[in-house]
Amino acid sequence: MKNKLFVFALGMILLMGIASAEIEDIGIFKKNECVNIFQTCSNCTYINISSVKYPNSSFAEQEVEMTKSGTNYYYNFCKSNFSGEYIVSGYGDIDGQLSTFNFKFRINPYGEEISSSSVWIYIIALLFIVLIMLGLAYLSSRLPSGDKRDDYSGSVIEVSMLKHFRPLIWGFIWALGTSCIFIMSNVALAYTVNPMLGNFFFMLWQIAFYATMIGLPIYFCWIIVNFFQDKRMKKFMERGVEFGGKGL
Repeated sequence: MKNKLFVFALGMILLMGIASAEIEDIGIFKKNECVNIFQTCSNCTYINISSVKYPNSSFAEQEVEMTKSGTNYYYNFCKSNFSGEYIVSGYGDIDGQLSTFNFKFRINPYGEEISSSSVWIYIIALLFIVLIMLGLAYLSSRLPSGDKRDDYSGSVIEVSMLKHFRPLIWGFIWALGTSCIFIMSNVALAYTVNPMLGNFFFMLWQIAFYATMIGLPIYFCWIIVNFFQDKRMKKFMERGVEFGGKGL
């Protein structure tokens, strides 16, 4: 009975040791670039990779023969299109005996470790941009939205040139909002295992970016045209011409 208890306890210790063993981490690599999987064995005739698993545990590669060069074996893995942790499993014949190995590597958009201080820089930058956006929105609300009109006749009695600053400010707010989306996409892609959230923010940024590239010239042309129309109207008003009154 004592021998059985001893064997059982020894088995539990071994199992706990195996469970607690960590897989070797060979480092961080850049997304969408090849990773050189490398092994060295002076007394092997072959080394094969049995599988490479994506971060979602699906298989990226299965049963791949590594290329031998002297005592070195290597394989270029070029399917690093997802951010997260990849698990590599393989086997070889060390001294004619089958032996297995496992290790992992990580993929992110930058190919390097991002520290917590970098995250705080992103967060502070986001908060700073949001505060600027709120301040600009408040400033825009204090500016006139149109010309000053007579309460009775509705005719324009004073052309307000300050109202042209409102669309300029909102254009700047749009640009800042687009930069916020870009920062959020970078943070999500770098720190989340599943790239879905990061890809979503990046897609939003692309839509906003291309919309800005197309709409920005039209938007500024509209502001400039309105500005010069108001200057022209102001000259006519100085000559006694009324605009916007009843019956006009």
